[in-house]
Amino acid sequence: MAAVRGRFPFRQHRETLKLTLDCKTASLAGFIGGRWQTGSSIIVAWLDLFRRLVKPKTPARAAVSFDDLSVRCRRPDGLVETVRWAELRAVVIHTTDAGPFVEDVFWVLAGDQSDCVIPSDAVGMKPLLNRMQELPGFDNAAVIEAMGSTDNREFLCWQRQAVG
Repeated sequence: MAAVRGRFPFRQHRETLKLTLDCKTASLAGFIGGRWQTGSSIIVAWLDLFRRLVKPKTPARAAVSFDDLSVRCRRPDGLVETVRWAELRAVVIHTTDAGPFVEDVFWVLAGDQSDCVIPSDAVGMKPLLNRMQELPGFDNAAVIEAMGSTDNREFLCWQRQAVG
């Protein structure tokens, strides 16, 4: 598609600005005798320009990462929680009735020395889930049940077995 180029007076300034618009977005009829032929075209052009310039901010998300030693969750406010795999004693999913417009599913990795609470929409959650599913006796049915919950509940997905 060819772009329509035209000059238009900007308020009472004698200078003119060049405006390039995509014909698909704003079908301008053209500039005739110092006036726009179609007033609605100006509105569409300005709205499109405004839409392109003002982009809504996406809310920051927590990020989870892990290695062979530990799991770390970094929250948007800078808080970092860590739990070591060797100290992990339980994996619990905590659901709330606050959704769907706010986060309402949290993974709680409970350790001997520390806990790590991870929002389910955290960046890196899918690889972590895959890793947790390798824990012996991990309960996938509890995960499925938790993802359908709209109540304040806790679902035990895994618990370290007592040695002895």
